Amino acid sequence: MAAQTSHWTAQVTALQCQVTELSDRPTVAAYEQALQAHQQVAGLTSVEASYSTDKGLNAMISDLQAQLVAQKQVHESTVKQLELANAATVSRHVSVIAQLESALDEALDTRKDMPSSILGDVLGSSSGDKDAKLVAIVRQQRDRAKDKLKHVEAEWHRAVAAAQAASTRLRQLEVENVDLVQKMRYVSSSSSNQRGDLETGKHSSSLYEARMNPFDQFKQMESAARVAQLNPLDKIMLVSARLILSHPFTRMGLLVYLVVLHSLVMGTLYLSMHLCNISNHS
Repeated sequence: MAAQTSHWTAQVTALQCQVTELSDRPTVAAYEQALQAHQQVAGLTSVEASYSTDKGLNAMISDLQAQLVAQKQVHESTVKQLELANAATVSRHVSVIAQLESALDEALDTRKDMPSSILGDVLGSSSGDKDAKLVAIVRQQRDRAKDKLKHVEAEWHRAVAAAQAASTRLRQLEVENVDLVQKMRYVSSSSSNQRGDLETGKHSSSLYEARMNPFDQFKQMESAARVAQLNPLDKIMLVSARLILSHPFTRMGLLVYLVVLHSLVMGTLYLSMHLCNISNHS
């Protein structure tokens, strides 16, 4: 049906092209205008010609007019014949297309009513035929389910492959970022004016530190969990100790303070004991 429709459509297109070509040809009015222009030119160029020459031109003009009239009649008859043939062809094609559309609608209706008719045949047939038809229906449903399952599995495999490719690319980018941070640190170690550039890559810098010391982050998490379990007094003491011991000047001051305090206590005890001994002897 599709081939016949395309064939008739091609024929209609060819006829329309022929009609367009005929309509593009010069009409009788164009011939008459050309004749008038020729007459004007001939009149301008033959002002000084003789009367016998004018008679010859008039005869030629009359012959040309007769030929134009004949060509006009032939052209009009040809156009009428083509229009009639085109109208007949178009009407025939329209009827064929209508028949094809009706046949297609009937085929679609038949296809829609096919399951109910199959079930009616199955229920109305004997037991053996009923079992065979039910088996055939079940097999068809199974085949459709298999095809759908294959399609879903293919889509799932494509999604898994895309996810794996994305994860692989992410790992590659992380490695590249870590290498870039390593190069930036090497450059900053040789030039002190480029330290500010490392602040833009904090995430990559943390990845670099984690790769250089894999247990550093774990240790930090463990220490934070232990600090969270302490009571407030222990937290205050821990923070104070960290503040004092984190700087060399504070450590030196604490050491001097402890030495002076120890010396003062020992001197006080010594002097008190010495004075007590003198008073006892006296």
